[in-house]
Amino acid sequence: MHRQAFYPKRPGCEIQRVMQKMRPMSKELCLICKGGRALCGVSPCPLLQKISIQAPIKEKLSEDFFGPSPSIFVGHQGYPNVFVGPMTSLDPESASLQDNPAQWYGSNIDEIIR
Repeated sequence: MHRQAFYPKRPGCEIQRVMQKMRPMSKELCLICKGGRALCGVSPCPLLQKISIQAPIKEKLSEDFFGPSPSIFVGHQGYPNVFVGPMTSLDPESASLQDNPAQWYGSNIDEIIR
């Protein structure tokens, strides 16, 4: 029996549009593109975007981390050995946002992570 991948039917769904445009990424393609040509079909470059998000966060992190943790995060990769950790925030004022996914609606991933 042939199984099809599940994609949301809502025409305004940004995730669906991105998934339709994406081509399989490879390190060879990334080396040719260097983030400027959008050879994978996604603009802006997801790798450069990830670096621009992670760089300021890494500067704020240290060996000791303290802050409010309104909930926990349970990963899914590598099941049954999954990552579990506190959902903490570098900004105490945004801690309540992390525990309320309803407030994430309309925000892009950059806004949620920061």
